[in-house]
Amino acid sequence: MLDKWNQLYSQPQIMFHYGEDSTIYIMNMNGTDVRLLLHRDELGKLPAPTGFTQRSNTGRYLLLDYYGMAGTRCAVFDLENREIVSDVKACHGAEFSQDDRYFYYINTGSKFYPHRVDLETKVTTDVLPDEVVVDGQVFYPQGDTGSFTIDEANDRFIWSLSSDIARKQADLPRTVVFRLSDMKLLGRQEYLPENCESGNTYHMDKRYFVCGRDNETYLVSDPMTLVENAPYDEMIQRGKWYMDSDGSKVYRYKQPGENGMFDKIKYNYRIMLKGSKDYADYKLPGKFSAYLPPNLADDFDNMDLGVFFPAIPTQTQYQEAYQRVLKERKEANNGK
Repeated sequence: MLDKWNQLYSQPQIMFHYGEDSTIYIMNMNGTDVRLLLHRDELGKLPAPTGFTQRSNTGRYLLLDYYGMAGTRCAVFDLENREIVSDVKACHGAEFSQDDRYFYYINTGSKFYPHRVDLETKVTTDVLPDEVVVDGQVFYPQGDTGSFTIDEANDRFIWSLSSDIARKQADLPRTVVFRLSDMKLLGRQEYLPENCESGNTYHMDKRYFVCGRDNETYLVSDPMTLVENAPYDEMIQRGKWYMDSDGSKVYRYKQPGENGMFDKIKYNYRIMLKGSKDYADYKLPGKFSAYLPPNLADDFDNMDLGVFFPAIPTQTQYQEAYQRVLKERKEANNGK
């Protein structure tokens, strides 16, 4: 069944690749209700199974990597009109505007500087002028770009200068700030933590962004204050649920009031094909990408995701299950 891009969901969603055609599927966070999101035949290209997959804020657009003639490329697919609306060599730092009108990214090579795609007209423009003059010093986006960040809540576009400039001017802020609505230059300011100035990504809950190898997590509304070092690359709910995208695993942390014997539970996901009779025959899904549907976003902190999963077992339940499985295995092996 083909997923409807704007349907109302009851729980967070997980996207993943599977099969020789690297078809992209979507499912509920607990592994139920698997649906087709995008097939290779419709895309007309082979999706990269280990590449980046991301849904836009309204869910209408799907950002994905695919295999081109000379390596991977990046595309934005419109899930409503079922067509590619942007196709570029690379899309570093990719961000959608909150209303999904625009898509921002940095290309590669000679085009390594911020671009903006109008997703309605499909027109791409440069975000910055050819020269940016700050306090009498001239910077060139084509050559001086490190990364960028968008802060729509405060109407800011943050342009991070290259690491080379940061080294040479270590006593000056690395970020140049503009007013997003009209791109008026506001000056060179310390706007982001130092470890985020070379680039950042967002958690499924877009109120949080993450930087560095230790998954340092910050609030978009308070970008200089560290929230936590997330234990895994995807924070689903802070202190409660996390995801290992590459390992295709979800982790649940015991909460106050829960009676289970374990402080943490790991959920492994497998695909049970028709005719499969043994766990050994189940297949691994591809890289996970989490998606928070907009109909769940407003009160997501208070949403109890545990209702979609079995309760963390108590000591008694664990021992009962252990003895039951042990008995079944002995019977299957003729009592041995």
